[in-house]
Order: sequence, then structure tokens, then C-alpha cells
Amino acid sequence: MRFSWWIPLCALVYAVMLESAAWADLAVGLALGVVLSVLQRRSSRTTVVLRPWRIPRLVAHTIVEVARGTTKMIRLVLGPGVAEHAAVVEIDRGARSDAAVALSGLLATLNPGTVFLCEDRERRKLLFHVVDASDPEAVRATLQRAYEEIEAPVLDVRER
Repeated sequence: MRFSWWIPLCALVYAVMLESAAWADLAVGLALGVVLSVLQRRSSRTTVVLRPWRIPRLVAHTIVEVARGTTKMIRLVLGPGVAEHAAVVEIDRGARSDAAVALSGLLATLNPGTVFLCEDRERRKLLFHVVDASDPEAVRATLQRAYEEIEAPVLDVRER
């Protein structure tokens, strides 16, 4: 089995959840990481490898989008307006892998005012609830551009 960076990451997450850095807890976390890594490789025909040098741009973009979303939500909550343009916006899944769908959904949901609802596999659409969907085409374009320019370069998806 090839070494996976997920294994020590799993141990770290496990230790943080337990709020413990005891050797026994770290060993259990490492064991869980190995088991999860083996199970994931058996159940998937694709392997997703992160390109770490692209992560800083993704983090910076996410911080900016969260700040923008927070500002919009503060104006909405504290201002006289109501969420009269809230709606579900669909975008095409396109060539997104399952990992890319998960990443797009997570990053969109981190942005206040946007929530990834689900994927309609039959129609190959991703559904997002957006508080300000007064211009659905602009929302679609923003989400698609974020995927193409920021998210997709981070993921290297390889078929086995």
C-alpha cells in the first residue's frame, strides 16, 4: 500500500476531536486512517490527489467569498430588505468528479447565503439554495468560474 497523506491527517483529526495528544490516541487515529485509506481505494475507480501548491489560492478565494457573503447577510439581516430573491439555482455538473462535487458543495456552503442542497444525478445538475438569486445566471456563472479557475486546479483526478 502506498503512503497516503490522509493517514496522518486522520490521526490528527481524531486527536483534535478527542482533545488528546496521547500516543495511544494517535495510534488509534493512524489505524483508522489506514483502514479508511484501504477501504476508499477498494471502493473507488478513481484516485483524487490534491495539488498542495494550489491550496493557498483556494483558501484565499474562500476567505474573500466568505467575507462577501457575510457582508451581504449582515445587510440583509440588519437592513430593511427581506430575502425576496431567495431561490434554488441549478448548475450543470459538467465534468466534475464526485470529489469535485463535494468540494464545490462544501466551499459554496461555507459562503453565508449559499447552501449546496444536493445533486440530481439523473439530470446531472447541482442544486444550491441562494439567498440572493435575483440574477440566477450570474450565480451560475460565479459558481462555475470558481470551479474552473479555483477548485478544479486543486484536484488531480485519475481513473484506475
